[in-house]
Order: sequence, then structure tokens, then C-alpha cells
Amino acid sequence: MTVLSGRYELGEPLGSGGMARVVSAYDRVLQRDVAVKLIHDAFAFDPSSRERMLREARAAAGLHHPHTVAVFDVGEADGRPFIVMELVKGPTLADRLRTDGRLPRSETLAVADAVLSALHAAHERGLVHRDVKPSNILLPTAGGVKLADFGIAKALTEGSSGLTGTGQLLGTPRYLTPEQVAGHPATPASDLYSLAVVLYECLTGDPPFRADTPIAEALAHQRQPVPRVSDVVTDVPPAVAAAVERAMAKDPQDRYPSAAAMRAALHQRPNEYPPPPPPETMASISAPQNSAVTPAQTTRVLPAAQSSVDAPPDPPSSARATTDRERSRHRLARRLWALGLVAGIAAAIVVVALVVSNGDDPDDLAAPREADGMSAEDNSPDDPGQDDESEESSDENDDDRTARDDDAGDDPGDEAAGWPEHLEGLIAALDADGAAAGQKGEDLAKALREKIQQEGREGKRTEEARKLIMETSSWLMDGEIDTAAGQAAIVALTPHVGPQDDRLTPVRELFVDVAVARRDWGEKGDSLLSELDEVLKAENPRKRTQKAAELRRELAEWIDDDEIDRERGERARQTLRPLSSR
Repeated sequence: MTVLSGRYELGEPLGSGGMARVVSAYDRVLQRDVAVKLIHDAFAFDPSSRERMLREARAAAGLHHPHTVAVFDVGEADGRPFIVMELVKGPTLADRLRTDGRLPRSETLAVADAVLSALHAAHERGLVHRDVKPSNILLPTAGGVKLADFGIAKALTEGSSGLTGTGQLLGTPRYLTPEQVAGHPATPASDLYSLAVVLYECLTGDPPFRADTPIAEALAHQRQPVPRVSDVVTDVPPAVAAAVERAMAKDPQDRYPSAAAMRAALHQRPNEYPPPPPPETMASISAPQNSAVTPAQTTRVLPAAQSSVDAPPDPPSSARATTDRERSRHRLARRLWALGLVAGIAAAIVVVALVVSNGDDPDDLAAPREADGMSAEDNSPDDPGQDDESEESSDENDDDRTARDDDAGDDPGDEAAGWPEHLEGLIAALDADGAAAGQKGEDLAKALREKIQQEGREGKRTEEARKLIMETSSWLMDGEIDTAAGQAAIVALTPHVGPQDDRLTPVRELFVDVAVARRDWGEKGDSLLSELDEVLKAENPRKRTQKAAELRRELAEWIDDDEIDRERGERARQTLRPLSSR
């Protein structure tokens, strides 16, 4: 039996993430069950990882809120930090969604109330959670809801983006905000967006966007329109659906000004339901008269929060009604924000790498979920109202494009703000000022010129591109190269990552994804990157199939041994599955 600090008897594992694992424990002094978060060995002596754990302890300990997980103690054992927390027995919201699919509306609103209450308290203290997702929302068996894992919470005054100092993306792609993907600072509005994505999933049974890779999921949040709840399910009150959709607005300015305002909107006319479809529509979609009607399943409803802390004060009426002048200002802010998104895209390698490597229309990569039982033809824009909306959206997009075109080049310093993302331009910029790219800036310029630009053999260039991506990934992890310069290099190298076989596109995307966020994959991130390189450079299809199958087996072992982030590891196994079964 392992005992930490002579006090905490460690028990069974409860879960594991990319940076740490959580185990049950018994506190000998206070004679109670607790949970202990232990940092993985690979990150035990990494300053940034230690700081993230300490930040979580400080953030959670300072809240003292009934809907957050309490922190009891923090310490070190053999130089490794640990956090002692409240042991919450019960499933996560992710577990419930996997088991039950859709949640009843009353339970969804109870979850929303509790999480918004916790976020309200955090935002009041100047903290942004930055990773609101179902697996971080706990459903204690005793009742209630708790928001967990403030490991990447950040003080608003620090002005941090969604990227770490080495260019790794913080957060989970399925619930990540457009502004975080683009490298902009996370704000309270970012937490509201992520929660809205969670609520959409609770109400409809599926997330608003689905894609095969994290890169494509991030791109969908930026580029795909917000799907309507009513296009998927018809039993959600319009006020609730509208509140969720507004909180998922691409522009943070168009979301709610606070967690309290969002909570008020969710409870505005909660029992009002959409009108039934007109008779001609009903005739086309109604079931035959002899069809059996499946009774609704009874599901336990979580009690709504009763504490005064649970209910943030309702916003003034002015916060609920937006004047025409405010709408005009929001439209202008949205266009200016779009300009910032374009300028900051160099920081969003998860998005740019996909566009450069695949070349497909981004809008085709991740479509909103179709309604159950409806085909693509059923969702075609035959409804005049849909056409009007599409035309209005198109006009607005034209305005946005015009704004970008009109403003392009107005500031002569814009080009200097980032590194060119095409090979020739990046080499020229590095030659002009390699020192600005960090310790490895000159080495990067030399490698790009000699091993990629001047290499006449396609096969050799492809091999060198993969090697240089892996080397640049190591430089980013070690802080030996400027984040923007390293990301620009990976973008510039991505088109040269071969072989150029459409069937290998998901594997190439996975290779780039691991290179960008290697630390977040866990202890075996480096090994995974090397093994993916072996798959891509296999001499023939048979050898490639063998390598992919071997890597899938290794991934399963790494997941079982908590040596790789479980969610990412499973995603990698799914990506490799078609290749390994040929």
C-alpha cells in the first residue's frame, strides 16, 4: 500500500488524463475517503505542468462553491506534486450521455443551472475555466451537479489564449471555442460557448459538430453555421433552444454578457413549445396509422439547485433586450473580430494544417448532425424561409468578405506580426531575422532550404518533411523556437507530408495533430509520433497495414496503462482502424 506524506492511503484508480491521474484514497488523519490527483511521471519535473496543477489547486480552493469539487490539501511526495480533493461518487455527464443519449429537458436545465452557478462564481473571481465538457461535469449519486477540473483555468488578468507557451492547444476540440482555436484569449464568453455545446448535446443526443479528427472538429467550430436545435428535435421549448444557440455564436460579443444572463434566458418561458407543423408538412412526415407508438422512457430528474448561491441574480431588463444600435455595434464588432481571426490563424495550427494538407472545402469536413430518421434530401432548403435565411447569411458573409478586402493591407505592420506559412516566404523571413524565431531559428531556415526547397527527389523531400515536423515539434516542447514560427513551419511542411494517397489523409492529419500538441497526448506522445512516421513511410500497402495494426495494439496497451490520454488514444485507434484491416 502506498501512503502519501504519511497520511493518504492510495487506492483504486478513478481516471486518467494527458497530464495526471486520479485515484481514490483514505485520509488517516480526518478518517474520510478522498480523491488524489497525481501528476504523470513524464511531467513530474516539468515547470509548466507543475504550475498547471498548482493553478488548479488555487483556483478550486478559492471558490468554496457547492457546485465545484472541493480541494482539501496540496503537497509533494518525492518531488512530485499532488492534490487532495473531495471524492465525488457517481457518473460524469459524459457517462450519462453515453448510456442514455438525450437527457430530459428538466435534467438538462438542472445541469445548466448548477454549472452556470459555478461559472458565475468563477468569473466573479476573475477565473475562466477553459475546459467545460461532459467529462468535467460530475453527477453525484447523492444528487446535484459539480463542475470539476480547473487544471487549465486561468486568471482573466493574465490574458492567455487557448495555447500553451509551446503552442499546444488547451481544451477539448469538440467543446473548444472559435476564438481559442484562433489563438485569442479565453473569456467568460468562452465558457458559455463550451457549456452551450454541452447543452446542445444533452438536448439532442449528439454534439452540434462531428468530424473524423480534432483538426476538423476545431475547423467546424470556426466555419460551420450554428445548427438549430429545432432541426434535430421538436420537443425543446423555443426559448431554451434560442438561448443555447445564442451562446454558441461565433463572435463572443453576440453571446450572453454573463452566466447570470444566460441562466435567465434558459428559464424564460421554459414550458413554451414550438407550434405543430402545418397540415401539409404533417402529412408528409407522419407515421402510418397502424404504427406503434413507443412510450417515453422514465428518467431520474436531478433536483434543481436550492441554494441562494445556486441562483445568480437575474440581469436587468436592459441585458435581455438588445437595441438596434447595439445590434449594429455587434455586427461591426463581429467583422472586426473576423479580421483578428484571420490575422491570428497562424496560432491555430489545428485549423490551418487541415486546410493546407487536405485542400477540401472546409464546409464539407464537419456538418451539423441531421435529424433522426431524416435523409439529406429531407434537409434540403425547399422551405422558402430557409432560402431567405441562407440569402441573408450569404449577404452577411459577403459584407464580412468586403470588410476584410477593404481593410487588407491598411496596417503596414500586419505582415510583420506573424511568420509566412508558405515555404519560400518563411525561408526568406527566417534568413532576414532567424534570431527572432528563437534558439533554433537559423537551424530551421537551413533545414527548410536544404532538405525541402532544394531537394529535387519527391520521395526524399517527403521523408525529410516528416522528420523536420517531428524535430520542430520537439523544439516547440523544449521552448527552443518561437511558437508562431514553429507552427508556421509545420503549416509550410504539411503539403509535403506523403505519400499523397487520399486514403492516408486521416493518418497524415493525425501525425500533424500529435506533432502540434505532443505533450497533451501523455507519456507516449513521442512514441506515437514516431510510430505514425513509420506507418506513413512504409514501403508498400501490406507493410503499412501491418504497421498500423501493430500501432493500434500498442495504443490499446498505452491506454490500459494510462500512458496516453484515453480520449485521444481511442481517437487515434479509430483513425488507424480502416488502414489496419486491409
